[in-house]
Amino acid sequence: LRRIAVRKVLQEQPYLMAEVDVLSPPPVPAGDKEWEATVQNLRDSGGRLIELTPDAPEELRVALLNIDEPGALADFLAGVVNMDLAQRQEVLE
Repeated sequence: LRRIAVRKVLQEQPYLMAEVDVLSPPPVPAGDKEWEATVQNLRDSGGRLIELTPDAPEELRVALLNIDEPGALADFLAGVVNMDLAQRQEVLE
């Protein structure tokens, strides 16, 4: 629901509990054409990946087109695209 930074792990069993800091999303640079082009390129690439994925439901493409916030777009694509954990982490960062 929100990005966090783990400050300290308090327990691991029977469930993970930690002290965390809730992170604010980075500001979107208004009017920055390079930034806007990068976000659009990410959206276009994600759409192509979804189109090339066998048995991908149409809802994925519709959801992709309706995500306006760049961080949410990166989170969505990291969740639906088949990549290894290190690649997903890189996208999320």
